[in-house]
Amino acid sequence: CRLMVLDGEARAQIKVAAVERDQARIVFAEAIKLLETSPYLAERCEFWKSSIVFKDLQSTIVPIGGEGERDGSNLHAFVADEIHAWKKEHHPSWSKLQTAMRKRRQPLGIIITTAGDDQSHLWRSVHGMFRQVVTGVFQDDARFAFLCEIDEADKATFFERKVPLEFDEYCTLARKANPNLFVSVNREEVYRDYLTAHQMPANRNDHLRYHLNVRVRSVVKPITPEMWAKGSGPLPDLTGLDCFSGLDLGWVDDLASLYHCFKLKQTKDGKPMFALRGTNWLPREGCRRER
Repeated sequence: CRLMVLDGEARAQIKVAAVERDQARIVFAEAIKLLETSPYLAERCEFWKSSIVFKDLQSTIVPIGGEGERDGSNLHAFVADEIHAWKKEHHPSWSKLQTAMRKRRQPLGIIITTAGDDQSHLWRSVHGMFRQVVTGVFQDDARFAFLCEIDEADKATFFERKVPLEFDEYCTLARKANPNLFVSVNREEVYRDYLTAHQMPANRNDHLRYHLNVRVRSVVKPITPEMWAKGSGPLPDLTGLDCFSGLDLGWVDDLASLYHCFKLKQTKDGKPMFALRGTNWLPREGCRRER
């Protein structure tokens, strides 16, 4: 709103960009609410479904989605929301947002996002650049970054332990990545989400990304590397043990697998133990089949 009203730029164009226009409308709607709190500004603005117009300067705020920015725009500023969701096909839109501000006296680009995954190519590039600025790898007074992340040493603390963190200990560490944890975020709900993720590995990626701001892999892995490591030792003697087998046949673009599950005689903490032995292969005809 300040960019549209107080910068004194005639016919200033401000774009709110996201992958989906509905996502961009979240920031757009907040701008409307802010302007409506001021009788002075509300009287001088026109509120339309897809634009806000400040009549004194004919400056505008417009949300745009995956269709991207058009060539020939003369932007005063942009807000790029949740760029972790921007894919390779959105790079041209990102480039146009950058180049569309070249003719302005005081352009400004604002980026808002949580952490991405291995497929978040744009986020990885932008995050890497700003991280170098924050850590002083290179000087760039034209860029300002506020990165909220847990420390590298903390990453193993949340899930690589048998017993989950206590509430206060969790909040102290998580606040590094979520500074509003003690302000506008319900700490109890976030902590309950953490306890669920601690018991259910399939939920961990979401908690790491959205509450701890940690980059994750694209594919959720119910079996964690730690779990694989525990089962990587040599197999005991399986002679004479009860065995259950499972066969999964793949024909076109999948592996075929045959696995045997043996119930061991020993137990651990009173719980039964099992050994798995299997074979995976690619069917000959599936390999020859034309794609």
